[in-house]
Amino acid sequence: MEQQQALKLLNSILSEIETEDFSSLREVDGKIKETRMVLSGCNLQFLSDEMNSDLDFSTNSRRVRLEALANYVRSAIRYMATETGQNHQNIQSIEQRDEEPFKIVEHICTRFHLIAKQLSSRYADRETLLCEDEYDVQDLLHAILHLHFDDIRKEEW
Repeated sequence: MEQQQALKLLNSILSEIETEDFSSLREVDGKIKETRMVLSGCNLQFLSDEMNSDLDFSTNSRRVRLEALANYVRSAIRYMATETGQNHQNIQSIEQRDEEPFKIVEHICTRFHLIAKQLSSRYADRETLLCEDEYDVQDLLHAILHLHFDDIRKEEW
């Protein structure tokens, strides 16, 4: 769920809570479930989990449950509006960036044979660069990896 959509839903829930137009605990429980779904959908599952352990939601008072729910909704709105909320959502993009090096190396390895083939048949009677053994492959791969990465280490014994 997009952040703007989640904020809109949370503000809508908050305005409904503030009108106190709930005639039964069942209606309040429905609004609590709706709020939990919104929180889960916008990476705020930790707030939903916290609600599960909050004793205010197990009381028989509509007012107490609504006040507790309003506090959680306000917290979610503030959290999403702060940089902390942005940073929490950026964790996913950081995880995706962590996968990028593996994809780069995989791409190089799957196309490495094309590089070796190109170097073995050069034009204009130029001397070829052959990959005759695993050491030649290691040296060539080491050089290619320097195009994408700064910290490339030689094999250690």
